[in-house]
Amino acid sequence: MFTPPETNAKSYGFPPGVLGEIASFILAASPRPVPEIALAGAIGLFAGIVGRSYNISGTGLNQYVLLVAKTGRGKEAMAAGVSKLMKVVKQSIPSATEFEGPTEIASPQALIKWLGHSPSIYSIVGEFGLKLKEMSSPQAPIYTSGLKRILLDLYQKSGEGSVLGAMAYSNKDENTAVVNSPAFTLVGESTPETLFEQLSEGLITNGLLPRFMVIEYNGPRTPLSQSHETAKPSVALQNKLAEVIAHSKSLQASGAVQRVAIDPAAITRFATFNDYCDHQINSESEGLVGCELWNRAHLKALKLAALVAVGQNYIDPKITGDIAMGAIEMTRDQTAGLCARFRRGELGSLQNSEAKQTSEILRVLAEYITSPFEATEKYGGTREMHEKKIIPASYIQRRLVDTAAFRGKGATRAINERLREMLDADELRQLPKNQMIENFGTGAKAFAVANPQFILEYI
Repeated sequence: MFTPPETNAKSYGFPPGVLGEIASFILAASPRPVPEIALAGAIGLFAGIVGRSYNISGTGLNQYVLLVAKTGRGKEAMAAGVSKLMKVVKQSIPSATEFEGPTEIASPQALIKWLGHSPSIYSIVGEFGLKLKEMSSPQAPIYTSGLKRILLDLYQKSGEGSVLGAMAYSNKDENTAVVNSPAFTLVGESTPETLFEQLSEGLITNGLLPRFMVIEYNGPRTPLSQSHETAKPSVALQNKLAEVIAHSKSLQASGAVQRVAIDPAAITRFATFNDYCDHQINSESEGLVGCELWNRAHLKALKLAALVAVGQNYIDPKITGDIAMGAIEMTRDQTAGLCARFRRGELGSLQNSEAKQTSEILRVLAEYITSPFEATEKYGGTREMHEKKIIPASYIQRRLVDTAAFRGKGATRAINERLREMLDADELRQLPKNQMIENFGTGAKAFAVANPQFILEYI
């Protein structure tokens, strides 16, 4: 299975082989090191290099990766680390530049033409959440809706024998030719506010978001590294990556494709995961959105595992049971996380949605209960109240009044309406004023959670 990097034991682990070594270098070169950011960059770079040359289950190894992290968390280190590594590699293999795709995709025809010249590329696109937001709009311009269609199509065109058909436009200069087995790897980054608060259900049900491996970092801003500027890729990593690039280019030049083998233990684990995905799809509790998210999970895990296997042995790659388990766990956790966000009403515009307002209240209640007193005291309440899990109304109001779910006129009224609904459902109970005065020396309004089970998902 993937071994967690020492810098953050709670984060995604780095896989073994070249893929993990790339991630380790990006991490070392990051001003504010975050393993999730480094891993997203490594997956994108390596998939761009080998995505067309290797196949698993009839498809190439291209990836769609979406990195989600708050502003100021160092997302730019992903592109910078990849660029720094490739600059060194290109000194020995100048043609490695052919794997580098555009950093901005102006139109579908522009992307197809690029792929016509370089059929296996990776593109690291900043602020991709804004592009997804634009794609989700009913008023999306033609070029944006066209880009969505081509992204849907390209994901599954990297396998041997697949063809991306020619496209004709009214302007003949924009016409595109047939591209055989294009392996397009897309790495986008976004803030959670841009992505989750504006994401439409349509981007899930039409299959675009389910194609993405969503790697999310929810942690704090990490300390500034004092050694990132001097970080250099090891000679061993340079040589290994150069060998993989040379081999991949040789396969492409000859029109050959190398298939990634799977050992018996991995076959068993993928079969079990496929059954699990089927169960989730057939489960009524997941709904239509959940069905779409789980529909691609098995394939994403398979492609990720194959990518790791190539990084371990590009001459004779084989997915082992441990590699399979690492890829399955990562894919399962990401998919389950997105499904949970949808159930909690966190996908789509948050403003003026009662379900999302309720979700936000549950979130801050859970944070109050699980956080130390020092993290909550500025919002009102005493240490004794906190110890007994008595939640001041002032804490709830001050935490939520400026959030997207309640922002604007009537925020206080909306918060009170959602609280009243929880009181009516006996999910919350308001403490009598005389009881508050007697036990805590204040008559301020406060609540107790009647049934902690209903907020466990938010803890």
